[in-house]
Amino acid sequence: MTQRDPGENPRMESNDPPIEIPVVAAAAPPTSPRVDMPTNGAVSTQQSPAGATVASRPRGRRRLILLPIVFIVLAVGTYLGVGFYRDGLLYVSTDNAQLTGTPVQVGPTAAGRVLSISPSVG
Repeated sequence: MTQRDPGENPRMESNDPPIEIPVVAAAAPPTSPRVDMPTNGAVSTQQSPAGATVASRPRGRRRLILLPIVFIVLAVGTYLGVGFYRDGLLYVSTDNAQLTGTPVQVGPTAAGRVLSISPSVG
């Protein structure tokens, strides 16, 4: 067995010929039809180099309509969500509140109308 260099692959014999890897040229990307946006919003068609007719879609117009709608839905959802969260933090509520004990009617000891109240600091 022969001595090897430290950087050489130990599995490769020194008298083996180098492996040739074939180089494949990259294929050209497929040609897409040229699509021009019409100024009046109508759908236009143009011939591609291969002869196929392609209809263009007004993507910018759809985006201009959908973006504000999505923003409004998110804003309303955030507003309602924060309101429900804040309400849950600040106010205690229950669906099954019950009173125990005997109900007592609270009323004045004498019948009549209160004409004045004279409080004193004391």
